[in-house]
Amino acid sequence: MPKPRTCQNCGSRTLKPRSTTYPLLLPGRQINVARVKLHECADCGHLMPTPEGQVKLQRCLQAFIGILDNTQK
Repeated sequence: MPKPRTCQNCGSRTLKPRSTTYPLLLPGRQINVARVKLHECADCGHLMPTPEGQVKLQRCLQAFIGILDNTQK
Protein backbone atom coordinates (compact mmCIF):
# COMPACT_ATOMS: atom_id res chain seq x y z
CA MET A 1 0.00 0.00 0.00
CA PRO A 2 1.46 3.38 -0.95
CA LYS A 3 1.98 6.29 1.38
CA PRO A 4 -1.26 8.21 2.06
CA ARG A 5 -1.53 11.39 0.02
CA THR A 6 -3.04 13.54 2.76
CA CYS A 7 -3.46 13.58 6.52
CA GLN A 8 -6.73 12.00 7.65
CA ASN A 9 -7.02 14.67 10.35
CA CYS A 10 -6.16 18.01 8.72
CA GLY A 11 -5.72 17.27 5.01
CA SER A 12 -2.07 18.34 4.93
CA ARG A 13 0.15 16.81 2.25
CA THR A 14 3.28 16.97 4.43
CA LEU A 15 3.63 13.41 5.75
CA LYS A 16 6.83 11.77 6.94
CA PRO A 17 7.56 8.10 7.62
CA ARG A 18 8.44 7.26 11.22
CA SER A 19 8.74 4.43 13.66
CA THR A 20 7.49 5.51 17.07
CA THR A 21 5.27 4.62 20.04
CA TYR A 22 1.59 4.49 19.10
CA PRO A 23 -1.23 4.70 21.68
CA LEU A 24 -3.97 2.09 21.36
CA LEU A 25 -7.05 3.58 23.03
CA LEU A 26 -9.43 1.11 24.66
CA PRO A 27 -12.40 1.79 26.93
CA GLY A 28 -10.83 2.94 30.19
CA ARG A 29 -7.27 2.05 29.10
CA GLN A 30 -4.42 3.09 26.87
CA ILE A 31 -1.77 0.67 25.61
CA ASN A 32 1.41 2.20 24.22
CA VAL A 33 2.94 0.02 21.50
CA ALA A 34 6.61 0.72 20.76
CA ARG A 35 8.26 0.94 17.33
CA VAL A 36 5.17 1.06 15.14
CA LYS A 37 5.80 2.04 11.52
CA LEU A 38 3.58 4.93 10.49
CA HIS A 39 3.22 8.22 8.66
CA GLU A 40 3.19 11.36 10.80
CA CYS A 41 1.63 14.62 9.66
CA ALA A 42 4.23 17.38 9.91
CA ASP A 43 1.48 19.97 10.43
CA CYS A 44 -0.82 18.48 13.10
CA GLY A 45 1.15 15.43 14.35
CA HIS A 46 -1.59 12.92 13.46
CA LEU A 47 -0.24 9.34 13.31
CA MET A 48 -1.37 6.95 10.56
CA PRO A 49 0.00 3.40 10.86
CA THR A 50 1.29 1.72 7.72
CA PRO A 51 -0.15 -1.72 6.84
CA GLU A 52 2.86 -3.26 8.59
CA GLY A 53 2.22 -1.02 11.62
CA GLN A 54 -1.44 -2.05 11.68
CA VAL A 55 -0.45 -5.73 11.74
CA LYS A 56 1.78 -5.07 14.75
CA LEU A 57 -0.99 -3.16 16.54
CA GLN A 58 -3.46 -5.99 15.90
CA ARG A 59 -0.95 -8.57 17.19
CA CYS A 60 -0.35 -6.55 20.37
CA LEU A 61 -4.08 -6.06 20.92
CA GLN A 62 -4.69 -9.82 20.59
CA ALA A 63 -1.91 -10.51 23.11
CA PHE A 64 -3.37 -7.97 25.54
CA ILE A 65 -6.84 -9.52 25.23
CA GLY A 66 -5.31 -12.95 25.88
CA ILE A 67 -3.65 -11.65 29.04
CA LEU A 68 -6.95 -10.16 30.23
CA ASP A 69 -8.78 -13.44 29.55
CA ASN A 70 -6.21 -15.38 31.59
CA THR A 71 -6.42 -13.01 34.58
CA GLN A 72 -10.23 -13.24 34.70
CA LYS A 73 -10.28 -17.04 35.04
